[in-house]
Amino acid sequence: MEKNDWLSISRDSFYKTSMYLYENVGFNIESSASLIVNEAITCELSIKTILGKLNTPYENTHSLFDLLGLLPTDMLSGIINTISNTLNHPVDVVLKDIQIFSFAVVDWRYWDQTMIIEFNTLHQLMLVSYSISRKYVCFEITPIDSPTSEKEVDEKFIESSIKALNQNAQRILKERKRYKKKLRK
Repeated sequence: MEKNDWLSISRDSFYKTSMYLYENVGFNIESSASLIVNEAITCELSIKTILGKLNTPYENTHSLFDLLGLLPTDMLSGIINTISNTLNHPVDVVLKDIQIFSFAVVDWRYWDQTMIIEFNTLHQLMLVSYSISRKYVCFEITPIDSPTSEKEVDEKFIESSIKALNQNAQRILKERKRYKKKLRK
């Protein structure tokens, strides 16, 4: 599987969690952080899926505003106008709201330190970006019937897991070296 394939599978997982929370729990003090973080991650992964399929490079960022800015102008205008029309908010208000919650995936993990956001705009951004991204990459999970296939899938999963663990270990070692250099200064 390619990076974009994994992004889209993660995107679907966060989307389903978001929609479950939205439809069954609602937006309340007990679930707000979970709902906002899941919706923001869905937006991020949806936009990154689109950018990947368009072969548009992007930095490793959580900024929804920066990622949206990399989309083709007509697509970005369509997203903003859809949200504006759905919520009956002026375009400049939608853009301001997106700037405010641009780092929601990071900020709302520490929600006691976070400002109030316009949740409806975030929710609409999630719905629109998810819908568009599914036109680019979409996987349907289906059960595997044959034991041989299950074994092959297990082997691929183990291979991918080991690769991911090695990549994380390399990243951690790199960060430790950078941190040690910083301490020496």
